[in-house]
Amino acid sequence: MASLNFYIEKRKNPDGSLKRDSVPIMLYFSYEGKRFQFYTGERSTMEKWDPEKQRLVEKSTVDRQVNACLDYLSERLWETYRSAKASGIRPGREYLRNSLNDKNKSSSYDFFEVFMRFIEHHHEKWSIGTFRKVKTIYNQMRKYSDHEGLEIRFERMDQYFFDNYIRYFRDVAGHSNATIHKNVMMLKWFLNWATESGYNRNRKYRDYQFPWPHQPKHGSNVLSLNFKELSSLLDCSFKEKRLEIARDVFCFMCLTGIRYSELESIVKESVSDDSVLVEAPGTFRSRRIPLNSLSKKILRKYLYQAPARDKVFPGYSTVSMNRLIKLAGREAGIDAPVEVARAEGDNIMKDNIPK
Repeated sequence: MASLNFYIEKRKNPDGSLKRDSVPIMLYFSYEGKRFQFYTGERSTMEKWDPEKQRLVEKSTVDRQVNACLDYLSERLWETYRSAKASGIRPGREYLRNSLNDKNKSSSYDFFEVFMRFIEHHHEKWSIGTFRKVKTIYNQMRKYSDHEGLEIRFERMDQYFFDNYIRYFRDVAGHSNATIHKNVMMLKWFLNWATESGYNRNRKYRDYQFPWPHQPKHGSNVLSLNFKELSSLLDCSFKEKRLEIARDVFCFMCLTGIRYSELESIVKESVSDDSVLVEAPGTFRSRRIPLNSLSKKILRKYLYQAPARDKVFPGYSTVSMNRLIKLAGREAGIDAPVEVARAEGDNIMKDNIPK
């Protein structure tokens, strides 16, 4: 008959009194007349420890994370023991210790050090926008760790972790559901890489489902420019060349319906007198878009400046383009109020902001 228990170690201070703070939590496993003892890597105070439940009394995020780690160790040890018995192996203490250390290998890797390896391994393949997003997630995880007083480790990536991670970015950082969802998906991307690369063995994060609708919601107003606003943007003179370019590209897309991701496919050879051929990125599907007098005027402006076989329009990252067109819209006086709604948890927050 085998049994597994957790105990808080009884240690004494130099004066002989019982130590009550930062006391190690130990795992004891009794089986076949043997006794296996293992330090869990976690510590607690006497006041927080519930000897009947053999877990911490959950009053904080850290308490829940420690309990989740103990659950993880319990599951792994039972799995090791049962697998050994099924294979005809009589497991000794060193067998259990080595197997448990191996299966809990993720704890030997520093989360943030591995995150930096992830960035170093991939950054040359990423666009500048992707690189910035990943670095933002890294910095946010640092802030979250400092704010919660929580050591972030791979084996803690479970339901408890993500629930509290989301609550922090909603209630403390004030992010919308859509922003938090993107952050969670980016974090899962990193965790998938860490798992495939052998740094992480905890797969509980894969089961986590985002609890709220994460798509941004808008009010009843259609968020688009009317022709008068588009004309004022076209007619506006800008001192900065980059604002002029952003304006031209944006207005060309408005007048043709071409996606920003399709602009790179426009080269001199794809332009005819009355239309332009565009190709969706990553596919072999193309479509021919008719041109009117305004879109032709914009296209000609850049067509004769572009080298042969090169793309016609100058390229900005999506982040830069969004920022520049907002600045251009302000200078052009496009400031009619519009209602925009965003989801924060279960609440829909509505704001009136300039278009």
